[in-house]
Amino acid sequence: MRTHPTSTNAEPERLASDDARGGVAAPEALELLGYIARHSANLGDAIRRFIHYSALLDAAGELSLHCEGGEAALVVRAHPDDELDPRDVEFAFIALRRTAEELCSWPPPSLEVELAAGRTPHHGALEASLGCEVRFGCRDNRMVFAEDYLARPIPGHDRRLREILEREARELLGRQGPADGIIREISHLVARELDGGNSNSDHVAEILGISVRTMNRRLRRAGTTYKAVVDGVRMDLTSRYLGQTEMGIGEVAFALGFADASSFNRAFRRWTGTTPGAYRSTMRRQQPPVRTAAVMDVLEVGR
Repeated sequence: MRTHPTSTNAEPERLASDDARGGVAAPEALELLGYIARHSANLGDAIRRFIHYSALLDAAGELSLHCEGGEAALVVRAHPDDELDPRDVEFAFIALRRTAEELCSWPPPSLEVELAAGRTPHHGALEASLGCEVRFGCRDNRMVFAEDYLARPIPGHDRRLREILEREARELLGRQGPADGIIREISHLVARELDGGNSNSDHVAEILGISVRTMNRRLRRAGTTYKAVVDGVRMDLTSRYLGQTEMGIGEVAFALGFADASSFNRAFRRWTGTTPGAYRSTMRRQQPPVRTAAVMDVLEVGR
């Protein structure tokens, strides 16, 4: 992706840990959306465009804008079957306030913030960062302000530059694969890393360049978990090792990343309801085993 100039606006104070920002898939995506907002005609256009392209951020929460009775409300809710960390909501509202302040002199009159979470020990610092009183234990996470503030113009916006940036955002959205793409990618990495004995989630997430939290969130959206993916890979490899090679049960257990054969036996019985030995016997009655590469090398030398 092209490099955009660096914003002069300071990053909001971090009331939460870096992991609270785990929803951001890539810093350049957030930067791109910031520039699209910067070159929108007014605050309302900027917010609506940010929402439209927010899928690029892979956030745990979903941002929406609601206007009724002269009030506008930015609402953050969790995606279906997902979890929303209260710290993510705090950071989102702080970032939105700071961005609006840079674009068009925030805050508007009668600003208020409602959070679904209970009062936190740092509520004073949170209110100072948001510039208003915060109500806790509410039904929704909302930032409410006068609707007419959405028409506030953004000085110096460039329509043609915004169109170029939006084209880039659409291209990025178009390259996002279906939900099962993340399952295939992680399955491939797990199968590769099992042999090295380092298939834990921290290691695989590091290879992907994302946090464990973000990886787990993407898997939940795809309808699975990291443990289920690992089990699936192990089951598939077990079927090949037991049915198509002459590897011993202990060797198979080691190749699949189990501490010992007993752990492997317990897991295999949980998956299939039978033992590895019984499964191998059934497979061998159906087809002859394929010799391992090492055995084939020995036979080749003996010719």
